[in-house]
Amino acid sequence: MRVTVLGTRGSMAVSNEKMREFGGATSSYMVEEDGEVLFFDAGTGIMNIPEGTVSGKQILLLITHTHLDHIMGMPFFLSDFCGGKRLDIYGRSREGETVERQLRHLFSRPLWPVGLRDYSGIKIVCHELEGEIEAGPFRITWTESQHPGGAVNYRVDAGGKSVVLATDFEHSSGSEERLVAFSRDADLLLYDGQYTEKEYPSFRGFGHSTPETGLQVFRKSGAKRMRIVHHAPDATDEELKRREKLLKAEEPNAGFAREGEVLEL
Repeated sequence: MRVTVLGTRGSMAVSNEKMREFGGATSSYMVEEDGEVLFFDAGTGIMNIPEGTVSGKQILLLITHTHLDHIMGMPFFLSDFCGGKRLDIYGRSREGETVERQLRHLFSRPLWPVGLRDYSGIKIVCHELEGEIEAGPFRITWTESQHPGGAVNYRVDAGGKSVVLATDFEHSSGSEERLVAFSRDADLLLYDGQYTEKEYPSFRGFGHSTPETGLQVFRKSGAKRMRIVHHAPDATDEELKRREKLLKAEEPNAGFAREGEVLEL
């Protein structure tokens, strides 16, 4: 299994000389196995798909939630990569609206000139998450995250390897232990560590966590590698490298995700 970090910035995309190493594109990750590909989220990072990667007739997109930073790349993804293909989108209903209805809200006039179903030559099929999903070589399981408005944590198993995406996750009594069980023995844990321990009390309830808590989840779960994701929009490369150095001193198999990073599992 191969995991590519297409975008890992949180809250909003950024473009700044001081943020080149870790990147400024928002949430999107690509998972490849046996010639098949799936995507977590469609933030602006989804436009960083390597040329020639999406060559099949079917694309699988797993949406954690429809906050803007996780879906803003979708209209360009549809126009540039999905022509002549079937796109299967999985997500959860929120406040009585299916994932398709949520997407239609944003991608319609006057907010956007082209509707979700108006991109020609694309067959879009939206699915409500219900139980385990089998798609090609991928076995996909999910659990509810701890995030305002709701979000989903995903686990993908394929070819004897596994990756867990726990972005937009806030630790709390009970949620941390549930994530530990969900991530048991995963080969890679992608964990939301947007805030420092010092910052976190001021942002309690915003739906994000810290690298220090991520390290506890990582160790308890028995996962093999961890990358901290959902970097704060104002966090510079120097700041993230400083924080990463502290984390690696505690755990060499952990680090901070970088846009364009490829992880072979």
